[in-house]
Amino acid sequence: MRELTVFRELEIPDYREWLLWELSSAALDRKHLADIQINIETELIRLVVEDHLFGTSMEFDLELAKAASGIWQFENHAGDSRVEPIDDQPILESKQFATCLGFPADDPIARNHFPIGDPARLAEVKNECLRILEGAERPVIESMLVNFHGLAVGGAGRPTNAMIGRFSLNEAESVEAINCTYDTRPQVTPCDNSWQGILYIQLEDVFYASFNHFFLCRNHSNGCWEATINLLENQHNCSLRR
Repeated sequence: MRELTVFRELEIPDYREWLLWELSSAALDRKHLADIQINIETELIRLVVEDHLFGTSMEFDLELAKAASGIWQFENHAGDSRVEPIDDQPILESKQFATCLGFPADDPIARNHFPIGDPARLAEVKNECLRILEGAERPVIESMLVNFHGLAVGGAGRPTNAMIGRFSLNEAESVEAINCTYDTRPQVTPCDNSWQGILYIQLEDVFYASFNHFFLCRNHSNGCWEATINLLENQHNCSLRR
């Protein structure tokens, strides 16, 4: 971290965040992993996100009765371990999903979205930082990135948003992109193809500007599901496992 203080460009917040984004992507080989658990219980849907790099865990809880009414939004910018919906109403009713939400990230690779005024100079700073890190062991690199994150962004964890809820489609609205995540796996119970009561979960890493989507049909939206995702990628219909 001491070596970074010589770069005056990093006195500008956007430049610090741009560099952190680039260093994270390069030093982690574009793999910032997180474990996901989706627990669908008698009265509650709980999304648990465990970040490998930061060693942090977040829980997003939504009552099943609320989930039936539409899509609910969660925001976590302070690194809280427990997150509740930001409002007492869903942001979208169940029937509004197809026409109002859509999918914000078609590119499978997350892109650096922080504005910078001198790309050539910032590229030099980035390359010099990577030179300093060259040959360092993985734990040292990860520790540096976590410390730099605290300097550039603040907080103990990553700002993370989520959407959770159920939606239904009529036959005219059904689209190929919306399939039960479990649809392609060997299964005892076949998928429900009525397009009713689909459980939707979206996880947004605010810093990377990446999105991961999960869909579970009515027949499979129960019990516990797990996944490992890469926060540096946009994944539509992420694969889930029991």
